Amino acid sequence: MSLITISRTIGSGAAMIGHKVAEALDFELYDDERFRDEAVKIGISGDEMAHLDEKRAGFFDRLLSHKPERFRELMESLVYDMANRGSAVIVGHASQVLLHDFDCAFHVLCSCSEATRINRIADRTGMSEQKAKKIVEKADRERDEFMRNTYQLDWKDSSLYDLVINTDKLGGDYAASLIITMVRERVSDCGLDSLDAMARLSLKKKAKAALMEKGFNINLLFIEVPEQGKVFISGLAGTVDESEAIKSVLEAVKGVKEVVSELCVY
Repeated sequence: MSLITISRTIGSGAAMIGHKVAEALDFELYDDERFRDEAVKIGISGDEMAHLDEKRAGFFDRLLSHKPERFRELMESLVYDMANRGSAVIVGHASQVLLHDFDCAFHVLCSCSEATRINRIADRTGMSEQKAKKIVEKADRERDEFMRNTYQLDWKDSSLYDLVINTDKLGGDYAASLIITMVRERVSDCGLDSLDAMARLSLKKKAKAALMEKGFNINLLFIEVPEQGKVFISGLAGTVDESEAIKSVLEAVKGVKEVVSELCVY
């Protein structure tokens, strides 16, 4: 199995490219809609969903603005979980950063001129070009801030990608065919070590999110997953009862088989 991440500027046509690539390679496609469905499966509550318009694209962008730390951990756990399932095209959600160190992942950035992006959004939605321009500028600004504040990275840095595509010049069909060819010829399969690492990273993120949901101070806790299903927790707890509660929360996380606690009560 191998992985493709597609990062994009809004209005660049990357969603269509992702669909074409996934269909041609018979890869699973994880786009905004699929991420939304998977987020619901891992237990985002109705009350939390009520704060959001979950039918619109950019689901996690809004989740992150609602409860930043917890939802970032959930988003990251989903990326690792999806990557671990098999060959996939993952669109957005910082996947190019999270999977950057895995040789079996091929990272693509799709972009085009601002004028093309504005025209494409205006044509598809029926809104004015002036309003479409504001949406493009806002989306770019928010993505810049998110990547800089969360990962201390510039998402436009070409070193994050194996292929940068200008869809103005290449068009969607040729861009898709180029990605398909390069993946078939250049990208190796994920080895067992990579799959194990992804599974452990996913579980670690889920464990952190579960503790955040219950209100524990994650800054005083250290979580490690030395092997699949085994969670090691250390750090500080205020009372013996709190220490036991932390362990109980971790034991209830899906995928956890054993919790080893070395928490100190202060």
